[in-house]
Amino acid sequence: MDIENILYKLKFDEAISDDEREFIKKTLFCHRNDEELNRAIRAFGFAYPPSGENIKIIEDFLQYKATEIGFDDIVRASAINVLCRPWWWGLSKDYLTLLKEYASENSDEWYETQIAAFSILGEYLYNSQDVETLQFVYDLFEERLSLYKMGTDVTLDMMYRCLKEAVYGPVVLIENYHILSPKDIDQNLIFQIRNILHKYQSANEAWKNCQSVAAVRGAGESGDRLL
Repeated sequence: MDIENILYKLKFDEAISDDEREFIKKTLFCHRNDEELNRAIRAFGFAYPPSGENIKIIEDFLQYKATEIGFDDIVRASAINVLCRPWWWGLSKDYLTLLKEYASENSDEWYETQIAAFSILGEYLYNSQDVETLQFVYDLFEERLSLYKMGTDVTLDMMYRCLKEAVYGPVVLIENYHILSPKDIDQNLIFQIRNILHKYQSANEAWKNCQSVAAVRGAGESGDRLL
């Protein structure tokens, strides 16, 4: 059997045999090289449901130490994709803290993992309207942009693409662009994000004010009852 052929079938919703399903699982623990393992992780995500046991199997690969240069990153990216992408297990909400850690990394050794993290966060934000996570990504983007000098900054591109997907949806994935200067940034996008964040902050402040007033009134009423 060949894991690449099995993965191809699964990608196109073709049926696989019980023997092929078992072969996927065996390949996770006994593989010839890290590329074979990488394919087995993705095939496992298609072939098996996200049970507690299966989730644990994939989570273990988030800490994988590869035998080949660069495959720590590639294997880790495949594992987080399987856990979080909607066409695999769709558990991104459960891994927000980890995704934010990955997004905050500042090393070329995390390149594939960061691509996965920002893309997953973009999908998640578009579908969840999680303003606190939007603020987190926007703050990363602003900080990175403030340090930008010239040329292509791949990490800045990842952040920008994440923000575009958060607001406009997955259609932006077909675009091929790089930020080569601040003028390449869609200012309407930035305006919309700032507007969302401002409304959220204003609502939070209003809510806190209401809670403070309620607390003061409650204390006053308690005092009246004691007199």
